[in-house]
Amino acid sequence: MDNLEVDLMKRQKPEPKIALVDGGNDFAWMSCTSISTNLKRAYKKNTRNLTSFFYENTLGVSSVLNLAKRIHDFHPTKIIFVDYTPHPLRLLAALDAVWKMGAFPELIFHVYGDFTYFAFLWFKMEPLLKGKRCKFICSSPKQTGLIKTFISDSLVFTCPFPIDSDIFFHKPESRPRLRKQFGFSNSDFIAVYSGRISLQKNVVELVKATANVMALEPRVRLVLAGPFDDLGAPFFGIVQNTDEYMKRFNDVHQKLPRNVRKRIEHVGNLTPKELSELYGAADCFISLSLHHDEDFGMSPGEALLCGLPLILSDWGGYSQFVQDSPSTLIPVRLTKLGLAIDFMQMETAFLRLAGSSCSSKTKTELSHVARRTFSIDAVANILSNISDLPSSVFSTFSPILKKLALLGRKDKLYYPKGPTKDSFYETIYSSYL
Repeated sequence: MDNLEVDLMKRQKPEPKIALVDGGNDFAWMSCTSISTNLKRAYKKNTRNLTSFFYENTLGVSSVLNLAKRIHDFHPTKIIFVDYTPHPLRLLAALDAVWKMGAFPELIFHVYGDFTYFAFLWFKMEPLLKGKRCKFICSSPKQTGLIKTFISDSLVFTCPFPIDSDIFFHKPESRPRLRKQFGFSNSDFIAVYSGRISLQKNVVELVKATANVMALEPRVRLVLAGPFDDLGAPFFGIVQNTDEYMKRFNDVHQKLPRNVRKRIEHVGNLTPKELSELYGAADCFISLSLHHDEDFGMSPGEALLCGLPLILSDWGGYSQFVQDSPSTLIPVRLTKLGLAIDFMQMETAFLRLAGSSCSSKTKTELSHVARRTFSIDAVANILSNISDLPSSVFSTFSPILKKLALLGRKDKLYYPKGPTKDSFYETIYSSYL
């Protein structure tokens, strides 16, 4: 079959009619706002027959029912949920009620890290999903492994969240200006962490480990960008008071030797443009997160598109970003005492990278390779290919999801034994290791 025949076949295939369920862009976390915006742009790249329908948490029962009727009257062939909130349950129940005639559209759900947190709501959706054609799209190979613990393999697909390469890209010609702008000397080796300053992200332990590196390599500086939060670890019954994590961070920071302390700086929350400029002035990105919601990793992805080598915990979605040197994945183990990261290997990798640095050519290559996988254009093509694949009919969730859903009721902890070996946590998250 020649190229002309392939092209004719594509033209003859009817274009899908897509109802894109849009939760808006005003999310609590900047990463989710970026994901939502970029996913919508990706879908619009290859789909002309697409209409957005706004489904927000503030909608009452009658408003959700009216929304379902409007989607029904649009006669879509696919209904795509791109946002992590609101949960699809209420809208799907309304759609099921109004869809009396004709084939029900294919349902496509983009899965976020909070899938396990809302296991009870997903389990309540089982009767509504049964017999319907579905696709669940995960943002990383390890998250795909996790979701296949709950759902038949044939319904689960992998596509990274898209990153805006018009904002995040390697700009070598701007580096001298940006280094001067941020007050970095030519000899400084700048490591950046961006994201929430949080127990969930393991930031205090990152600071301690980086301080050990600084004792051996005086050129190293650590810049932390992002807001503090006190979310704690509700999966394990850890609740924090207001500003508790900030106080813990400041206490650890103040106890460091003065020559180390002055080389660790928190610059607060930055806009995407400001963050891109910080990456342009930096030498590497580092994060040792062990958060159970680490399904993808927007921050390391954005840093990689800017050409930065990465030092990351080998956990969840992070693992997909590191294929070759000079980036490094730091091993993570599940022990009887909890999740353990190899800090000695982290410090060795950090010193090795600081001792060699990356050439502009290497950073350009890192950026180009990342762009081919994670840019909006690249993701648009992956989504188009997934859309063209036949869909399977949903039958049931696994018994493991049912058990997780029951543990997720208000008066119980999800994992009473914590993140330990030979626990139910390991049953759920073993694919993240």
